Amino acid sequence: MNNFFDQKIILENNRARLEPLQEVHFDGLCEIAMNKELWQFTSVTVLSVADFRKYFNQALADKENKTAYPFAIFD
Repeated sequence: MNNFFDQKIILENNRARLEPLQEVHFDGLCEIAMNKELWQFTSVTVLSVADFRKYFNQALADKENKTAYPFAIFD
């Protein structure tokens, strides 16, 4: 039986698509992530591309370590 984390899970309906976070998503998400209002009510501080890179890399590492399954969300 495959491990949950080894599966490519895609969730989609007529409104949104969630797909496993990958390096290819970085540039598009980084542009959006520079909107400081997005981080206002989170425990994460993202004020620069370097901050977002650290956050993004941690999400990928969490999946690799099988502690989280991060998605890129398209609306």
